[in-house]
Amino acid sequence: MRGRISFQERSCESVFRHGGTLDKYLGDGFMATFGATDDHLDPSSLALACAFDLKKEIEQWNAERQRLEAAPVRVSIGVHSGDVLVGSLGSDQRIEFTVVGDVVNVASRLEETTRGLGCTIIASEDCVTMAGTINAEGLFCRRNEVKLRGLSREIRVYLDCEMEPLSL
Repeated sequence: MRGRISFQERSCESVFRHGGTLDKYLGDGFMATFGATDDHLDPSSLALACAFDLKKEIEQWNAERQRLEAAPVRVSIGVHSGDVLVGSLGSDQRIEFTVVGDVVNVASRLEETTRGLGCTIIASEDCVTMAGTINAEGLFCRRNEVKLRGLSREIRVYLDCEMEPLSL
């Protein structure tokens, strides 16, 4: 048993194990990027591998938590790929190195949709296609079209499925 290792520590380990960069913590979540600060040839595959690794890590942690009669931790993961703006943004009073762009917004909105769709991981078709070598049928159990806030069109996504959809 790994003792009192927090969600943040577990997630960092998973991100770094797959060559990602932890961009920032967002409340009880975080944003990670792959390939934004280096020339890795296949950031989409790394992002997907990290997503499934993190899911497995949290499932194992929840088994430990169950033995200790602690509440399970629910993780929601949205994965999208594309071009982003990378750099230092801000003003004289506060500056932050980050990534911005539509890709970031879509990934965040994908993460939000996991709860209603009964999945832990939702990945855009763009990401799965860019990964190329990923066997989508082996990793995901279904495809769907989703309408995301702020987008005029639906996008095709891949879902892992292990949960019943939550009633909203």
